[in-house]
Amino acid sequence: MQIDFHHTATYVIARHAGFAHEDAAIVAHAAQYVDDATTSGFIRFSNGMRYQRTASSHAMCDPDNLDNDDNTTSWLPFHFFPAGEDGPADGPLAYYQKLVCRPDSEPVRAMMAAAVATRGQPSSLYRLGIAAHVFVDTFAHQGFAGLHHPINTATQIKDADGNPLKVVPVPSVGHGQVGTFPDQPYLIWSYVNHAGDTIERNNPKDYLQASRRLCEEFQRYRGVAVAGLSPKQVDELATMFASVTGADGDTRHQEWLRRLASGYFEFGAVDLSYEGKAAGSWKESALGAAAYQAWKAHCLQKAQEAVAASGESWLNKFLAASGKAAQEAKDKLIAAADAFGANVPIEAGDSGPFLESHYRRFHDAAKQQRHDVLQTILPSFEILAA
Repeated sequence: MQIDFHHTATYVIARHAGFAHEDAAIVAHAAQYVDDATTSGFIRFSNGMRYQRTASSHAMCDPDNLDNDDNTTSWLPFHFFPAGEDGPADGPLAYYQKLVCRPDSEPVRAMMAAAVATRGQPSSLYRLGIAAHVFVDTFAHQGFAGLHHPINTATQIKDADGNPLKVVPVPSVGHGQVGTFPDQPYLIWSYVNHAGDTIERNNPKDYLQASRRLCEEFQRYRGVAVAGLSPKQVDELATMFASVTGADGDTRHQEWLRRLASGYFEFGAVDLSYEGKAAGSWKESALGAAAYQAWKAHCLQKAQEAVAASGESWLNKFLAASGKAAQEAKDKLIAAADAFGANVPIEAGDSGPFLESHYRRFHDAAKQQRHDVLQTILPSFEILAA
């Protein structure tokens, strides 16, 4: 799933579950930030204090996507939650079948229960948002595993009318070989999996079921009757999934934000926004503008060095460009700079704003999520991944 579900749909479902705006906004922001927290490394404060960040995702062009030691600490606990289903009694895929993601599996329910159990802790809402991201991804990412392996091979990708859908050839990592088709809420499509079976996918149906179940989990967290979504709420979400079309998740996200601002949903008009790594982000607010800008400059320098070393002459022309489009492109390059090895330490000044920041709470929750999943939950289903 992409930002339209992880941020805005998650916010809507949280409001339908009874959360106030402020808490729903934290849960939704944390849910989306799972995709945007692609850098690790230490933050070093001027008073000697240090804090280690954790990366819950890889940039798409990150070579770590081909490293299964690294994939088991990012894709498995945060994006492709293993269902633990038994495969063939023997054979090379017996264990890997356990790692395949399935919707609403017993292990992912155990993960949600662990998140619900943190209620009242300082990072609880952030942990709930992270868990919400993982939970709904089991519906979109079903049939694929969060590692580089032939079990993710996919061919003959077609739309509902049987027409071929174009994809960029990539290694068999996660659902990479079917592109972003699992992430498009309106799409009905199919593909042939590694075993030669034709898999029919109905994203609107899957997304709606994910919404129903997420609402129930949110209600369970709040300690209220678990009634799920009302028929009117179901209709609103079904309409959104089917009618807000287009392959670009950011464009769909903007339409969701417009609907929220217009009062489309029953809780009334809401001004909601999301900044992942730009000015006004959780990261900048926690570190201070000066430290944040210095970090961005360092990352950009690393990206320049890497691209220049590869002989890409377009970079200098790109960096010399001006205007909004050029700045947006630079921001994207900075955001992806960790893919070039730019997980650089951040040199920060005052640690005071950081201590109670959203950014710190998110990373605290992400560390606990990874630990609980890899050290307790998955091992209880006979899965040792890290």
